[in-house]
Amino acid sequence: MPWAVSFVVAWLLFALLVRLPLLRYTVWGGLGASFFQIADDWLMIRQNLYHIEQPLLSVFHSSAFFTFGPALAMGILFTQYLPRVKWLQAVNVAVWGGFFLALETLLRLSGVLVYRHWNPGLSYFTDILVLGFLTWLVQEPARRARSGGGMRP
Repeated sequence: MPWAVSFVVAWLLFALLVRLPLLRYTVWGGLGASFFQIADDWLMIRQNLYHIEQPLLSVFHSSAFFTFGPALAMGILFTQYLPRVKWLQAVNVAVWGGFFLALETLLRLSGVLVYRHWNPGLSYFTDILVLGFLTWLVQEPARRARSGGGMRP
């Protein structure tokens, strides 16, 4: 059930915050986030660092409800609200990393994300690396959204 709840909450937040005219430019951020999430889960599960309980629907041993819920929806919003100024991008990555760490903590406490040895600092560091790389990847779609999609510069 926690996977379904995270899916619904992510899409409710998406519905409240999405800027529809920008979607054609920023969907790539969501797809990138979903790809990185699947890759990260696949690698970590393969290394036996954690496993997923009750995935409801599995995608490469991960929960499809997480991949196509928080990862996809929040990846699109992450791209839509990406600041132009570099130091603000760093703050943005740190804040979003905190959001994902909080969600990971809730999923772990609910028992559906089972770690062998969980370290919140290392989880946050991984989130920062992934979101930093995603920031670098979505620079061009974010620029196009700003110029062609009516996004404020």
